Amino acid sequence: MNIVRFIEPDEVKELVTEMFSIDNTLIREPVSEEHLEAMIKFWVAAMHREELKISMVFDEENLPVAMYTGRMMPVNSGWCVGATKIKKPQSNYYISARLMTPALELMLTHMESLGYYKFWMTAPEMHHNIRNKVIRKVCPMMNRYEWVDEEIIPQNQNSKTALFNLNRRICTWSDVVVRMFYLKQEHRIELLKKTNSKDYNGTLITDLE
Repeated sequence: MNIVRFIEPDEVKELVTEMFSIDNTLIREPVSEEHLEAMIKFWVAAMHREELKISMVFDEENLPVAMYTGRMMPVNSGWCVGATKIKKPQSNYYISARLMTPALELMLTHMESLGYYKFWMTAPEMHHNIRNKVIRKVCPMMNRYEWVDEEIIPQNQNSKTALFNLNRRICTWSDVVVRMFYLKQEHRIELLKKTNSKDYNGTLITDLE
């Protein structure tokens, strides 16, 4: 049975290198050894600053099989998804989604516990749409979120918004869409009541309507 957990900074080099040992691509593009090393160094530094988390799924032999990275953005109470990765690529996205779901749910649970009720993901529109359709069938937590598209970033370019350039690689083969996912109001209110009950004296505006 697979297990999922957040990895520690001193585990990143070994485990992430293992994740890229069979397929060394991100967004369908090869990642050189130099770039992978730089990416690992960046992630470890961000983890030490408590700005980034990596959730990873392990198989029965305790080998990593899937991962999510989440870059926290306290300035706007959100976070950015980056470097979603499966060790062994699958032609069937339902298989991929089932492998990834534990890492995604762990990340969502953690970010919500910090009061981060929205996140951004950047990808080609086709990838977004396939992911949305499939992941909602295998990851119940994602059905608590709605989404809107915020920007189209042209191929080979950075975003005009600095936030959307964090925790992502420039895509050289396609335009990409920045999609924001936000927690639905009914779920958000329940979390706010738990974490801010003293501030609100146990009553929210929605309770009075």
